[in-house]
Amino acid sequence: MKRLKENDYLYSSARIRVLERTLLNQDMIERMLESKNVSEAAKVLVECGYEDLPSITRKNLETLLSNERSRVYSLLSSFVPHREILDVFRIKYDYHNLKSIVKAESRNIDAERLLIGDGRYDGAALINAVRKADYSKLPTAMQQAIESAKDLLSRTHDPQLSDIVFDQACFSEMLSLANKLGSDFLKGYVRLLVDVTNIRIVVRSKRTKKEFDFLRRSLLEGGNFDREKLLAASSGGSLRSVFAGSALEHAATVADDMISSIENASEYEGASDRSGPDAGKSALSRLELELDDAVEKYLGSAKRVPFGEAPVIAFLAAKERDYTTIRAILSGLIAGVNPDAIRQRLSPAAVKA
Repeated sequence: MKRLKENDYLYSSARIRVLERTLLNQDMIERMLESKNVSEAAKVLVECGYEDLPSITRKNLETLLSNERSRVYSLLSSFVPHREILDVFRIKYDYHNLKSIVKAESRNIDAERLLIGDGRYDGAALINAVRKADYSKLPTAMQQAIESAKDLLSRTHDPQLSDIVFDQACFSEMLSLANKLGSDFLKGYVRLLVDVTNIRIVVRSKRTKKEFDFLRRSLLEGGNFDREKLLAASSGGSLRSVFAGSALEHAATVADDMISSIENASEYEGASDRSGPDAGKSALSRLELELDDAVEKYLGSAKRVPFGEAPVIAFLAAKERDYTTIRAILSGLIAGVNPDAIRQRLSPAAVKA
């Protein structure tokens, strides 16, 4: 793999600055939310280059997003010097598909309808590889993950454990690509995603009352902060002390407060909970706000980079955020959800776009 040089991205950076104008902004989001119907909301997306569909349903909403992802990847492949940057963003679709395929095969059901396009590997080819146990055309890390996940699922019948194997492999492969490419910005982005995911894992494990061994299995390698310190913090310690002085300190503080509330509540099981479920949702929203804010601030630093790979990476991350926002708004409108309720579901970063 040819290592990255900033001068390789003079032309690419200029193209990306133009494409940034096609990202959703706050005005567009509000216009979508206040539209009279789903079709009117979807018309806003045409301004951003999305396909103009005569009507929007749950099924063709996913087609709309998949077609846009394909269009963007195809376009960027034509001028971004290193395909590996795109692959870092496409990897998660491969591993999503492998999760679905391995679980579907264990239950003798068809996995095809569960697959998402736009990964590096064709979904049908992955199904065939898993069925025939022929992984010769797949990366070594992916081969090992498939074998390990299948073995775990057959022995434990616990799909969460097989999912963990794929999550570990996914982030490991993302970081490996970033390291081989030699992009400090991309490595920093992936490491930050690992840290963000690990905070979510700790909180989710506490909320669902998972055993310590499950948490140990679940935490990802490759972040900026040591797993052992995170494990210690989850057992009577403090996440804030682990992330002190970092971009995630505020998020860790919110996570500590949530964990404390969860542990205190468990001491008087059966007692009346005056705070109700909304309190938990509010705390979770604050946590997501802080986590999203840390990632957005990191990506925002790309705006100060005149040329290089950073603007490309930040654009791809912003497009991913747009897909999530569009899905939340249009699926909500299809279901007849109140616009204010949809707005509450949006990522804080999307609301500030």
